Amino acid sequence: MDDTRDKVIALEVRVEQMALDMKRLADAVEHLNSLLDQARGAKWALGLLLFAGGAVSTYMPMVFRWVMAIK
Repeated sequence: MDDTRDKVIALEVRVEQMALDMKRLADAVEHLNSLLDQARGAKWALGLLLFAGGAVSTYMPMVFRWVMAIK
């Protein structure tokens, strides 16, 4: 009987710790969500910069070939 009681007590402690961990994770997710809401314009600007960088890096070899052919 004592062994089962000790196991239940240990389990209660672990469940309480898991509840605290879940609360901290929920707070962190809420904080990240609020940061992303504030930076909505910055996300669009960063996305456009990444798109432009990808387009430039895609067509640069073709531009270099044209420049080298002119010389």
